[in-house]
Amino acid sequence: MRYRKRPVVIEAVQWTGENTNEIYKFAGKAVSAEVYKSDGKLLAIETLEGTMYAPVGDYIIKGVDGEFYPCKPDIFEKTYEIPKFNFPPRYIDADKLIEKLTYMGYFDDDNGDELYEIIMRFVNEDV
Repeated sequence: MRYRKRPVVIEAVQWTGENTNEIYKFAGKAVSAEVYKSDGKLLAIETLEGTMYAPVGDYIIKGVDGEFYPCKPDIFEKTYEIPKFNFPPRYIDADKLIEKLTYMGYFDDDNGDELYEIIMRFVNEDV
């Protein structure tokens, strides 16, 4: 049986080795330490599967349930792309947008359901 990954918008930050504060701000307590090994700097990331170590260049991904985990750059680039509309989700309030469009007369009995569905698909990046 074959499966296709659902189109989900995630948040991620690539660790450059110089942006540790940005990673800490992004992932919070999921980043437990910056570790120095003979082969370079690593970030210790607390994942659902335990501690994983991310070398410089890895992406730190926030999963759909708020969990964090590292991802190798080549896998990241094969799996993810920048969405067509790359707005942070907190900037789009679908209910307020629909309320405003209704007030402006864009929603009526003929097109209300269709416009609502289009807006919700846009907000969820499912277009």
